[in-house]
This record gives sequence, structure tokens and C-alpha cells, in this order.
Amino acid sequence: MLVTRKVEQLRFFEDSVNGKDLPPDLLVYEAGVFSAVESGNFLKAFIGHTPWKQEIVQMYGKAIKTPRLTAWYGDQNKSYEFSGNKYNPLPWTKELLDIKKRVEPIAERQFNSVLLNYYRDGNDFGSMA
Repeated sequence: MLVTRKVEQLRFFEDSVNGKDLPPDLLVYEAGVFSAVESGNFLKAFIGHTPWKQEIVQMYGKAIKTPRLTAWYGDQNKSYEFSGNKYNPLPWTKELLDIKKRVEPIAERQFNSVLLNYYRDGNDFGSMA
């Protein structure tokens, strides 16, 4: 039996109506931080030049492929462990540093890493359940 489900995603881009669907206690929508051209250029760079991986994690005693491609970038002295695996970040790219430089003053936070997720099509989704 094939089961499909619609995955609702939060909207962060131009077609969002001022972020009205975002939970205010979780996220604050800042319109116009990046232009459509900048966003498109970032997207092309990330899709075309990121060394994407499909990780295998242990869940419920089984090896499971994550349902999306990922790449973790950040400060070189940071690492994390998840599902029995230790991960070290890739070095920041120029594009990610440009985004980081623009976002940190708005967020009033300093970031030491970022996880990129690439959902290739409707078969890639957020949950492994």
C-alpha cells in the first residue's frame, strides 16, 4: 500500500503573505533581507556546488537513509554527534558568509554553523518516520 502525505512548509519567500502563517513565538518574518536575484543566485550556487550527502542514521535499531540531502557548514572547531555518528562541519563558503553577515545583526545572534537541507522533489520530506 502506498501512503502519501502533504507536508506543509513554512514560507519565507516572496509568495508568502508577510509571513502571516509563521508561528510568532517561533519565527519572526523579515521581508526583503535578500532580493529575488540574490536568492536565486544563492540557490543556484548551493544546488550546484554543495557536496550534498544522504546520511545514514540509526533509528529504532535500523540503519535509515535520511529523506533529504544535507551539508553542514561552520566554524572548524565545532562538531556534533547524532545517532552514534560524529560530524565535523565543512568550511564556510563565500555565499554562506555573505548570508551570515547580513542575518546576524537582524537576529541579534552569532551563528557558528548552518545545516543546509536539499529537498529534491516531493519524495524528500522532513520526517524519517
